[in-house]
Order: sequence, then C-alpha cells, then structure tokens
Amino acid sequence: MSGCNALGLANYFLDKAEAEGRELTHMHLQKILYNAHGYYLAMTGDPLFYQNVQAWKNGPVIPEVYKAFKKCGRDPIAIRATRPASLFDIEGSPYEEDLDEETRSFLDAIWEGHKSISAVKLSAISHVRGGPWDQVARGKNLELHHGIEIPNPIIQKYFEMMTKEW
Repeated sequence: MSGCNALGLANYFLDKAEAEGRELTHMHLQKILYNAHGYYLAMTGDPLFYQNVQAWKNGPVIPEVYKAFKKCGRDPIAIRATRPASLFDIEGSPYEEDLDEETRSFLDAIWEGHKSISAVKLSAISHVRGGPWDQVARGKNLELHHGIEIPNPIIQKYFEMMTKEW
C-alpha cells in the first residue's frame, strides 16, 4: 500500500467510534491519525496517507482533515468528510478507502490502543520534547509560522525509536 487519503481514514475511525457508541472530537481524531501514520511509517517504511503532517500551535495536524471538520469545533464530530460536489454527485459522497486486510487490521489495532486515551493526553504526548512536532516547532512562533511541514523521515525515525522501546 502506498498511501491512502487521510480523509477516508478519518471516516474509518469515525465509523468505528459510532459503531461503539463513542464520540470523537477533532483533536482526538487528528492525534489518532498522526499516531497511526507514525507507527505505519515505522513498521513499513511507507506513509499511511499521502497528505503532509504539519506543526501547528496545538500539535501535529493534517490540514485537509482540519478543513473537513473545522466546523465541528470542539464538539464531537457527527459528520463525515465528503468529496467535493460534482455534476453527478450534488452533495458529495463520503471518502472511503478500499483497505486490504493487513491495513484494516493495523488500523483496528491503532483504534483499540488509542480510543480510550483522551485527546488531551494524546496531544500532550505529541508535544513531547524531542518528538517530531518539537523538532520542527521549537523556537518558532507558530502563530507566525503556521503550518510547518513535519517531514515523514523525522516522524518515521521517532516512531521507530518508540516501537523499539516496547
């Protein structure tokens, strides 16, 4: 697999949450996606999704996911990311990924490991000193330098180190 659309993966996690009667906020979803991407890079050497991760004031963010759900604010997300409307699809259909069994199992394991960790705790973990966000954000005013890309090699190296500590 050479990278999914993060919007389809966001919908995947939102569907899992809904099936279990859980609610996900935008922050929680962002941090689950970021960790999934990091662990996938560490395990396979390939990106989980093709969008860039950026360092924002409140941690790592996938901008396309932010744009899709920003109207939800801090409330639980009750919508799905949809494709732009077209002549044949006036409302825009939800993004979906055709996942192979291995990727689906990986995502399910990420979900099981992250669904009960609060968004605040996941956010704090993503800000750890020496982590990818810290490496690119340290010393920068993110109000002025909004959206600094966190390169995949930095994310991969950090998560490889994290998996060795298990």
